[in-house]
Amino acid sequence: MHHPTAAEKEADGISRREGDAVSPRKLLGVLESRGWQKEAGGSVDRFERRLSEEVSVALPLRPGFEVAYLADAEDVTLGAVEITRGGQPGGVADLDAVAFSEVVGDLMALG
Repeated sequence: MHHPTAAEKEADGISRREGDAVSPRKLLGVLESRGWQKEAGGSVDRFERRLSEEVSVALPLRPGFEVAYLADAEDVTLGAVEITRGGQPGGVADLDAVAFSEVVGDLMALG
């Protein structure tokens, strides 16, 4: 079980993997198998996961990648996980202990 640090409890998002480079293939394989969804269409610059009716998280990617060119896609850089509650910006305090642990577990599974 992953627990938020004191600083994370007050944060707007989860930045444990922010700035890390990950292959698009790994992102697709790991995140989609854990309930994250990519945007519709061929261009992917974020993954999203609904945790409850009210709370969602999103993982932005820089620069993003094209699914059609996945074989040639270079690593992308992870941004901080963004949290929304009721469609408005939220923070780590909006996640219960299980949801926080699952999101961090997903991030750690990326390698």
